[in-house]
Amino acid sequence: MDYKEYLSLLPGPVSVPRRVMNAMLKPIIGHRSREFKELYTRLQEGLKYLFKTRNFIAILSASGTAAVEFAIANTISNGDKVLLIDTGFFSGTRASKTIEAYGGIPIHLKAPLGYAPTYDDVMKALDNHRDLKAILVVYSETSTGVLVKDLKDICIEANNRGLITIVDAVSAAGGVELMVDDWCIDLCASASQKCLAAPPGISFVSISEKIVEEVYRCKPRSLYLSLREYLEYSSSSEVPFTPSIPLFYALSEALDMLVEEGLENRIARHRIISKAFYNGLEVLGFKPLPRLEYRSPTIVAVEPPENISVDKVVSMLRDRYGILVARGMGELRDRIIRIGCMGMISSMEVFYTLQSIENTLIEFGCKIEPGSSVLEASKTLAGSLCI
Repeated sequence: MDYKEYLSLLPGPVSVPRRVMNAMLKPIIGHRSREFKELYTRLQEGLKYLFKTRNFIAILSASGTAAVEFAIANTISNGDKVLLIDTGFFSGTRASKTIEAYGGIPIHLKAPLGYAPTYDDVMKALDNHRDLKAILVVYSETSTGVLVKDLKDICIEANNRGLITIVDAVSAAGGVELMVDDWCIDLCASASQKCLAAPPGISFVSISEKIVEEVYRCKPRSLYLSLREYLEYSSSSEVPFTPSIPLFYALSEALDMLVEEGLENRIARHRIISKAFYNGLEVLGFKPLPRLEYRSPTIVAVEPPENISVDKVVSMLRDRYGILVARGMGELRDRIIRIGCMGMISSMEVFYTLQSIENTLIEFGCKIEPGSSVLEASKTLAGSLCI
């Protein structure tokens, strides 16, 4: 069966560069071979660059959800309390279910929709819950586009209080400033299909020395997600279970592209591109869901103009223009549109997408000055490196 090639601006997976796709055509090698050990070593180096860490990194042939579960499975036991910084589906519902699956007790700290709890909010929660084992923060909430802007200070202070710090950086790593070691993050999880623009199916977790030292004191809660297994095999530059070798090749190529562009340059590109998207969409009557100071630069989340159906806009973009964007999740399903501003996205994708949305709204009867959204975005992008 033939499949149409779309411009994927989903909140993951995003479009993958041809160079990265072609990397998967390399020959299959044995996962206990010298060639694989070399590939594994390159991945460790690239991921340490991504995370700004010297920590060991567990590389899983699994989704980002598995990476977050890995962090929980190796630290949380029956009765352990975990503070959740709840800004949406992944930091609320998904994280809560995962913690409960391992016998933990999630304690939610919420902010109004479109906001994130501040450093002061978190400190009050820590003062009120003296028996916490860990704190879990989804840095960039994929369901709402909200960024926990005080992550650095939150993690440093939580670490000072003796808590385990767990960060879900699935839609953040490579698109937002993230310094695992300097920010005292014990476990930081991310995945291949977002800011790295690699195919989905590989995830990775940075693990601090504190966690490595403690893991042998606890009985493993899982085999496939056992940190002990990954540590034991890492001494020979291997993974404990059969990996997806083509996806390892692709991730290695994507990390090479990250190094070539420069991590700081990629982060800057994500920041200016998302700003251009928001500015262009606001001209068309869209309302940003996250408030300005809480906007993630990797997920654009907007409410359409009054009486415009989310479903119809999403369907028109897919069927007429070949662009994939996403509806909201849960109670926001029919309220917002989410655009993945991640990977190798440039001004070309911004202009084409805005013009397509503009055309769609005009067809639906909206009174819009033709070209206004692209003009506004071009003002934002003027002089930037991503043109």
